[in-house]
Amino acid sequence: MPKPTGPTREEKDAQARRDTVNLLAVIVCLVILIAGFWLVNRLWEMKKLQDCIFAGRRDCAPIETTR
Repeated sequence: MPKPTGPTREEKDAQARRDTVNLLAVIVCLVILIAGFWLVNRLWEMKKLQDCIFAGRRDCAPIETTR
């Protein structure tokens, strides 16, 4: 009766590939999440500016001055 051995080299290689693919998937998900958050914030800022302009106000966009 053969004794059970540890994982074979092929199993170790397959696990390493799965780990790499999982890490890449997490990185891609994080990049998409960060890009989505940035896009939503930009759209929100543009909506506020557009609402201000449509209300007929003239002081909607801040003007930067240097001293």
